[in-house]
Amino acid sequence: MTNSSNVAFDRAVVICFAVVVALVGIWTLSNGIWLGTLFDGDRTWLIHLDNHPVWNPPALPSFADFQKVFADLPPQQSPGSTIGIELEWNLMLISFLLYLSGVSVLFGIHTLIRPGWHSLGIYVIRSLALSLSGAAATSFIIWLLAGGWGPPLPLFFGLVGLIGGIWLGVSRWLQHNKRRISETRK
Repeated sequence: MTNSSNVAFDRAVVICFAVVVALVGIWTLSNGIWLGTLFDGDRTWLIHLDNHPVWNPPALPSFADFQKVFADLPPQQSPGSTIGIELEWNLMLISFLLYLSGVSVLFGIHTLIRPGWHSLGIYVIRSLALSLSGAAATSFIIWLLAGGWGPPLPLFFGLVGLIGGIWLGVSRWLQHNKRRISETRK
């Protein structure tokens, strides 16, 4: 396989990867995870609302919506209570990182079949596949060891996987390029 066909292939893969990541980002933002909140003094009640785009939040839930879920509410809303909505950014980011992990694995496996020199984008895609998968597995294993009381810090592990994958991809590409440049000078 010639170097020019590798460059063209790498460029096409990186562009496709960027387009798919952008589509996943748009899809994540268009399926915002919303909570309805009822604050009454020192107590708070939360209900899950239907998914709505970030740019088009759902209507405020009524007090009756909270009464359907919680039996301990009084028959009437107290004058000092407030009803609001909140966007669950952390859950949206976690779902984006999980989708990014899957996309990276698919593109990363596909690029393994091509021998020869690869671009920076290919190194980053492969490293993201490894680091995000490793971060998800680490969070899951700790969750199992902790007795299943919720995955420990999935957002932390996801962000570590994202930053670590980008750093690993760039550093591996730089190492490979230094080696390649020193070989051509000989």
